Amino acid sequence: EHTEVKHRILRKYLTTWTRIVSSANPELHYFDGFAGRARYEDGEPGSPLLALDVADYNADKFDTFHCTFNDYDDENYNILKEEVNDKKEDCEKGNKIETKEYNEKFEDVALPILESDSYENIPSMVFIDPFGYSGTPFDVISQIMNIQKTGNEVFFNFMIDTIRRFLDDEDKAETITRAFGTDEWKS
Repeated sequence: EHTEVKHRILRKYLTTWTRIVSSANPELHYFDGFAGRARYEDGEPGSPLLALDVADYNADKFDTFHCTFNDYDDENYNILKEEVNDKKEDCEKGNKIETKEYNEKFEDVALPILESDSYENIPSMVFIDPFGYSGTPFDVISQIMNIQKTGNEVFFNFMIDTIRRFLDDEDKAETITRAFGTDEWKS
């Protein structure tokens, strides 16, 4: 149920973002930092396939919709590539959608991609939906929101319950501090 609600919100937000931002920009960029396999084991589509649906449905609004999908897990990455390729072939307007897949840690790949010459002047919608809370240091997210001249949108699914369970675990303190960008959480 949680995933279904999250995807409903993402679909509506991405659709609205695409329509508004494309009115002033012929190119758009969607970056999914924790794309997973693109499809759940029960067959339900994940965020990458949802983003490709939105791009295909709204293809009359832009010239090019760039999609960057990243997942650090090797098995997920290999399945992701297949799912994205299959989905793109099914898109009516697939010629207006460009896809790239990466197999890196989010915190290592996000800024180099978003600051690259390819995307520096293209508005980006960045979807951050980690499993847990590691790998999403606040300083990286802060930089993402401030690097592009045309502006970035960040949709960050921050699961506070996961952190709450480990607040007293000293072994997790450094990771939690990086996630919040401060150690004020300790008080």
